[in-house]
Amino acid sequence: MSSHTPPSDTPPRPQGPRQAPPFAWPNLQQTGFVARRILYAGVIGYTFWSWWEQRKRTKEALKIYPDTILTWKLDRTYITEAQNQRTGLLGALSRGALSSLTLFDAVRILKWAKDDDRVRGLVVDLSSSGVPGTARPQLGFAQVQELRDAIHEFKEAKQNKFGNVGYKLVACTDTFDSQLLYYLATAFDEVCMEPVGSLPIFGVGMAQPFLRRLLDRLGIVVRASAVGEYKSVHSMFTSTDFPHPQKENLTQLLASLNDQLTTGIATARAKVLKSISNLLPASSVKVVEMVQDQVRVVSLMEGDVDGLQILEDLHVESETGWPQKVVERVKAVGDEGGQVLITEQGKAVPEDVGRVLKQAKETKKAADMAQKAYEDTKKAVAKAQPPNGDEKQKVATDESQLPTEKEEKDMSAVEKVKTLMDNAPLTSTESLTTGLIDKQTYKHHTYPQGHRKEHHRRTHEGQPSMPLSRYFIARTAEEEVADTLKIAAGSDKVTVGLVYLVGTIVRGDGTFGSNEVARALGECAADKDVDVVLFRIDSGGGDAVATETIWEAVKHAQEVSGKPVIASYGNMAASGGYYCTAPCQKIIANPGTITGSIGVASARPVITRKFQDNVGVTFGEIYTTKGAQFQSLLHDLRGNALRRYHGQTASLYETFRQRVMDGRQLSLDQVERAARGRVWTGVQALGLGLVDQLGGIWNAVDVAVDTSLQNRKEKAKTSLIKKIVHKEGEKPVVLFKVFPRPKSFWEVLTEAEGLEDVFAEIGGGREGLAEILEQAVGGVVKKQIESAIGGQDSLEMEEDVIW
Repeated sequence: MSSHTPPSDTPPRPQGPRQAPPFAWPNLQQTGFVARRILYAGVIGYTFWSWWEQRKRTKEALKIYPDTILTWKLDRTYITEAQNQRTGLLGALSRGALSSLTLFDAVRILKWAKDDDRVRGLVVDLSSSGVPGTARPQLGFAQVQELRDAIHEFKEAKQNKFGNVGYKLVACTDTFDSQLLYYLATAFDEVCMEPVGSLPIFGVGMAQPFLRRLLDRLGIVVRASAVGEYKSVHSMFTSTDFPHPQKENLTQLLASLNDQLTTGIATARAKVLKSISNLLPASSVKVVEMVQDQVRVVSLMEGDVDGLQILEDLHVESETGWPQKVVERVKAVGDEGGQVLITEQGKAVPEDVGRVLKQAKETKKAADMAQKAYEDTKKAVAKAQPPNGDEKQKVATDESQLPTEKEEKDMSAVEKVKTLMDNAPLTSTESLTTGLIDKQTYKHHTYPQGHRKEHHRRTHEGQPSMPLSRYFIARTAEEEVADTLKIAAGSDKVTVGLVYLVGTIVRGDGTFGSNEVARALGECAADKDVDVVLFRIDSGGGDAVATETIWEAVKHAQEVSGKPVIASYGNMAASGGYYCTAPCQKIIANPGTITGSIGVASARPVITRKFQDNVGVTFGEIYTTKGAQFQSLLHDLRGNALRRYHGQTASLYETFRQRVMDGRQLSLDQVERAARGRVWTGVQALGLGLVDQLGGIWNAVDVAVDTSLQNRKEKAKTSLIKKIVHKEGEKPVVLFKVFPRPKSFWEVLTEAEGLEDVFAEIGGGREGLAEILEQAVGGVVKKQIESAIGGQDSLEMEEDVIW
């Protein structure tokens, strides 16, 4: 049965080409989801890959290979007393491309390296980096002494381990910017300098400006009060030159520092010092002293001594030229075939007699020709016998006289160094010929070079090198792991709390303000983990009230916590810097530390009518009491006000002296011999009983650890509960904590009392405009003694105001 479809009324669709279906938009939601997953996966993958690559690079960079040579560019990784002396965001930005190490860490690195058999040497670049816009603290004399001692220990350890030729210890530079840098370089086995460099070893000296005449001209009177004739802080305002007591004290101080400098250089270079006569190259200008108007002129044939011609009766007038007798004699010498001039290399060359006479007539001084003949033929003349036994020749340079060869044989190394100082600065060639340096070469021939991305640049001998700062990071991690394992195994430990006081002592909450330092001492003493406090000082004094605040904090920390406080002196711990450490159980100073200055001085300016007339200013005055009138700078002190002014100064001195007597357990006579404002070096202070021991900060660490262990023994004897006592001969693990602990940004926000505190923490201190200006001016006129030791030309003044 078939089906039948009825016909449709719709006309049939015409046949033609097939059309494409209409465009359909994709599902954007689904597509975006897939894309995001791919993007997230890519970001995660790239992050993980970057982290892994960075981890590999860091691991490679911190790997210490065998036979590693440590490198140190001193001007880029410079030395400071305390880290982040200007803290906060502005401090981080101001440091720029430079990094810093505290002196404590720098010496610790060298101590680690001396016991590390993977380290075979140290190469230091002492030249300036020339990074613009960066302030780099200059090394002080005492700091250099601490570094030299650490380098000597490094050298001794490597010599014992590898022999005299199995290690490398080199200091190189383009030129020495100061004599302190050379003093540091002498601790190395090899000292290298570029050919055009110079060596400014002048010795120690100082120049201080005195403002008395300027103040008189301006109409300003300075009313000064001081107890102690050696206290010199006010003399620059009241005198036109050094007062006699002050000059006597400073002369002794500088002599002690200069003895330490010259002895250190002479001891280090004694084996390689050469003849001082090598200081006289042919090109130098010399003065020849002639006796009986005779001049010796060596006649040379083929470079050998052929005869000795004597030109007698040599009287020369600068305007008339050479006498005819001399001209005839020179002609006779020329006719005989002799030569009167030689090359600077010491070889004879044919000379035209007419040229010789022309040159002689131009100079118009016979002494000039004799001088040149002496310079060019110095060695030949030394071999020839003078015709007259009474004839003498002397070679002098200005006021300094160089010794003869016979005198030089009897000279010690120290005397030779002092003679060279009298003729400084020395050129690179002179430094080489006299033995003050070992090589005249360029830095890139000594200091390891390579591509910036290389982690371990190779030396010229093919040894791997590693920057000192990177070695510090690597060894810090190793030491932390090693200390943790030792403590877990039952080894004893001692925790040393470090507190710093650097710069002028001021009141307030600045970086090293009295409140901040006192708070740090309190936190350190209260910390249960800390066993002993190490108080590091590098200060020339400052405000009396601020000094007393810090003194009380030191005393309180010892009495309340029972923890000993050990003081370590840096470049300077004088006046208030010494005052606040008097209660410390032990005081350790460097030989070159400047300390003492036990005295009080204050100065009060008075603006006279002359000053007002000069500047065209007048003052209207209204006072209700005499005290208010005398408090004004427009009125000088007199009568009872002046007596009270001097009496308060004397009272402060009595307090200062009593603090020293109580803290140091000295009699009044002992303190008085060291007091009255006298300034001493560490060596002198040791003999006076002002300090207990000579040494650097790590010597102070050893004293602190020994003191802590001794205290434990004493406590264990009286304690009912027997504690574990340190075993004799066992070296404890020493840990360090620095106070005050840096605050996190969240702590700054939560503890701040206002926006001022927040901005102060970010900026790195609460210094106002007056303090900033004081620092800017002080950068030109402070620490004249340190500048003198460093061989830099600058005029500076003391920082202390009262103490």
